[in-house]
Amino acid sequence: MRDKSKTSGYDVGPILLIDDNPDDRALVIRALKKDFPEVIIREVVDADDLDRALSVGGFDLVITDYHLYWADGLRVLREVKESFPDCPVIMFTGTGNEEVAVEAMKAGLDDYVLKSPRHFSLLPATVRAALSTARRQRTLRKSQQELEESEKRFRNLFEISPAGIFLLDREGKITSVNNRGCTIYGYSRKELLKLNVRDIVPRNIAGNYPRLVETISKKKYLFIESEGKRKNRQIFPVTLSISLFRGRGEEIIQVLVQDITDRKEAEEAEGLRRLSEMLLNYQEEERKHIARELHDHIGQDLVAIKISLQMLEKEYPEIGEGLSSEIDEVVRIADKTISDVRKISATLRPESLDRMGLVPALEHEIEYLSGRSDTELIFESEDFQDRLAPEKEIAIYRIVQEGITNILKHARADNGRVRISRRGKKIHLSIRDDGVGFSSGWEKATMGLGLVGIKERVKGLGGVLIINSAVGKGAELLITIPV
Repeated sequence: MRDKSKTSGYDVGPILLIDDNPDDRALVIRALKKDFPEVIIREVVDADDLDRALSVGGFDLVITDYHLYWADGLRVLREVKESFPDCPVIMFTGTGNEEVAVEAMKAGLDDYVLKSPRHFSLLPATVRAALSTARRQRTLRKSQQELEESEKRFRNLFEISPAGIFLLDREGKITSVNNRGCTIYGYSRKELLKLNVRDIVPRNIAGNYPRLVETISKKKYLFIESEGKRKNRQIFPVTLSISLFRGRGEEIIQVLVQDITDRKEAEEAEGLRRLSEMLLNYQEEERKHIARELHDHIGQDLVAIKISLQMLEKEYPEIGEGLSSEIDEVVRIADKTISDVRKISATLRPESLDRMGLVPALEHEIEYLSGRSDTELIFESEDFQDRLAPEKEIAIYRIVQEGITNILKHARADNGRVRISRRGKKIHLSIRDDGVGFSSGWEKATMGLGLVGIKERVKGLGGVLIINSAVGKGAELLITIPV
């Protein structure tokens, strides 16, 4: 640690005195010690001393003679400044040559004193002034470096920000914009810096800027959803975080822009999904209601009609043969209608699903359909001891029902297989056939209503649907559903 001499509020560290004249060095030391009694003065008398001093450092100020036997003061000045740019240097010159002084000042000399006994008394004041100036310069340089570093950090954050950042004046002129802002709006930076903010918003809200400035002047911060206009005239949704601050003597409006097109599309898709789920649930409730009405009311009424006719025939044996035949025909029609009502009721809402659960209901449905078609259908199940939630059971039942219907209507298959298993917290469902498969490019084409229904139900259950198919090699629906 360097020693310091305090006098009149100044901290004076070691001073390097470069002079090959011992008498002059003595005069300088006496003049300095008078004002700085504790100051350490290191004497340099030749080139080797100077090299050692510059290699070690540890001094706050240099006083050098201009005329040295091994060099001149300008050379010494340059060597000192090369190693220690911030170290103040005071030079003795006995000639009073202005050209030397000017050249020395250009090389970084802080001050000079005429070398004479009469002027040595000026040294302390010159030292104070040189040290004070050096401190101010260091402080100023440090402040400038900190400012430059701060601006550099701001610029880095400005450019790498995931949000578009616009700086505007009160009139709406774009004074600065980052790369993300250019990307969002489709302009180059050069193009945007020629525009007003009104040029990149829809016409119907362009006139709101003055009112926005007035509001932000009061609140200092504002967050709103609005719209932007790209270079190609496309209108798109944005969120704007607007703040007001003062920089370099002027008010600056900072706007952070987030393109929320994807979020809006996701919200719309989620809304449609919820609507689809609500409609499917409503549809199931209506089917359940209609099935109950058919079974409990119309079915029972038909049974009552049939029994009444049969009793009428028994109670009046004297009725003619023709009327008896008519009654038998009506009873037959009633039997058929009762059977049809039960089939329709079962199709709308299978009683076995509510009564026995998913697997027995599927087994019964597939066995029934297999017996009434040319396609042999096989059903396999694994690990289904527990019941699922009612809404999940009916959804899976409808998925299988739609898949089998597609096979019977369109696949022209000899065989179809439905396999359902439960592994951990997931249900795995496979609906497979050996039919004609889907034609080339089916993935890009609009799916039929059956597949759309399956897809929507799977999505509503939070599951995943994968369709594998090749022309002439059948198709398979692979479905995974969380329990």
